Amino acid sequence: IVGSDNALGQEIHSILLHQGRLDVVALASPDCRWKSERQVKKALRRADCELLVDTRILASADGSEQLHDLDIDRTNWLARICQRDGIGYIYLSSARLFSGSVERQYTEDDYPDSEDTLGESLLWCEGAVRDSCERHLLLRLGPVLSHRGENAFTRMLNQIMQGGTLSLDSQQRGC
Repeated sequence: IVGSDNALGQEIHSILLHQGRLDVVALASPDCRWKSERQVKKALRRADCELLVDTRILASADGSEQLHDLDIDRTNWLARICQRDGIGYIYLSSARLFSGSVERQYTEDDYPDSEDTLGESLLWCEGAVRDSCERHLLLRLGPVLSHRGENAFTRMLNQIMQGGTLSLDSQQRGC
């Protein structure tokens, strides 16, 4: 699990351990700030995995963090190494690829229409996975709400518990 310290990564790790999967390798976000493809290759060789679950970008998108070129490079490196080593790649992307401005519900066939920098970066990451790794699964998820980690839910709870004003981001959409 790449990005095992965010809310979704923690939940996936917890579920797998609960199911008795003691062979799960969890890499926290600081351990995934690789500066070269060689570092990624070493990390995956040490993990000796058959399947990689990448939650890094989804956590960044949920937190409204800016994605950088190096984040896209890391996704590309992971995809290429997964392809080369026969590792399945589950890439968790974000529904923030879509602007939310259409008057109907989106369908699986809709092409992403986000025009902001985050949406474009997410699209680049998905393209890197799709183009570089044959055994991949792209999942576009909405904001993850969890009692763990930093996310919209825990931020609201903290604001309420501190007795301050509850502030919400009018740019985020959900249901």
